[in-house]
Amino acid sequence: MSAFSPLTETVLFEIPTRSGASELLEVISKTHLAWREGNEEIAVVAVLLNSDDGDLAGLLRRVEAFIANRGLLALSFELDGRTYVLQPGQPARATQSSAAA
Repeated sequence: MSAFSPLTETVLFEIPTRSGASELLEVISKTHLAWREGNEEIAVVAVLLNSDDGDLAGLLRRVEAFIANRGLLALSFELDGRTYVLQPGQPARATQSSAAA
């Protein structure tokens, strides 16, 4: 992912394809300030969280629906320096590497 500092208001979603990143960006940019980062090998959609209570939960629900609609099994994202995995119909869970931090 990116070298953003921990404890940020930005969520980074790693998308397997550039076209998928563009599609997620289109969905998310309706409600959030968002942009695409990355190179030929990796696509990342960065999303600035709003100050509303429950904004992260709503964002994750929209991304979960995106994952399900695209037929993806899972999507990793980074928040506050920790990496999580989001799967349709399941709560996000920390990956092994971030659990040890």
